Amino acid sequence: FWRVWRDLVDPWNDDGDVEPEDKRGLYGAFYFGRISHVRVVENPNSSTEEEYFLDEFDDYSMETDEMERINGLPYKLRLRVTDQSGAENPRELQVHARMSEEYLGLEEGMPVCAVLLSTSQKFDTLAGLTDFCVPDAGPCWVGDYPYLDRPVIEKFLVKDTELWETLREEGRGLWDVDNLDDYFQDN
Repeated sequence: FWRVWRDLVDPWNDDGDVEPEDKRGLYGAFYFGRISHVRVVENPNSSTEEEYFLDEFDDYSMETDEMERINGLPYKLRLRVTDQSGAENPRELQVHARMSEEYLGLEEGMPVCAVLLSTSQKFDTLAGLTDFCVPDAGPCWVGDYPYLDRPVIEKFLVKDTELWETLREEGRGLWDVDNLDDYFQDN
């Protein structure tokens, strides 16, 4: 799915390796969550008071990005996602990506999927994070660079009922859908 600078570790073939865990390679895992916050900012260091709502960008296009025209840097999407791993202490990730008109349909509560990479089996710290797939928005892929082979991931999610149901449960509830292929363009 993804090309990385270190070998991926096969966790089923990683029993008692003599190398320290952080030197073995990268462990990969799906991350399923939901959008908990989506805004537009002028730069990633902008405070919450400096955020814009997506509906203020209804006529936005990358070609006419006025922030990029003024200072050479485009607007950024600020996306915060959370999962239901622990109701008391959910895990939360925040990412920034160059603003795109594709992101205008994103809403809080929509389910997301990404691949996380770590040198630790426990994923105590992250070594990498892929772009996010948001099936409810088209699908929409959020990220500056397509790290994943998107059609492969889309087909993988649709064909694996357990993964698909996990993704749905992380979202705002069950989707009214008769055909899972309707959520993905290239099946």
